[in-house]
Amino acid sequence: FLKAKSGSDVVAYYISTRTEGKGPEAERRTTIEYFDEKGFKEFLYQRTKVNNGILQKFIEPKGVHNSMTRVIWSPKVCLLER
Repeated sequence: FLKAKSGSDVVAYYISTRTEGKGPEAERRTTIEYFDEKGFKEFLYQRTKVNNGILQKFIEPKGVHNSMTRVIWSPKVCLLER
């Protein structure tokens, strides 16, 4: 994550979901946390974690904007959307 840094201070981000409330009124909240190098190391080595998230390396977009590709796959179908 830290070997080839991007142009910004962001090196990684963590996407997690937690449940707030109880019973039928409970809501699931998704949070995205962005880490600089110091925050990333604190997250890895010092913070208590619940295994319910995705940690990804941040990669600078090649152009002015980000882009996303959505893929739906099954054994009989592969659908790509841009």
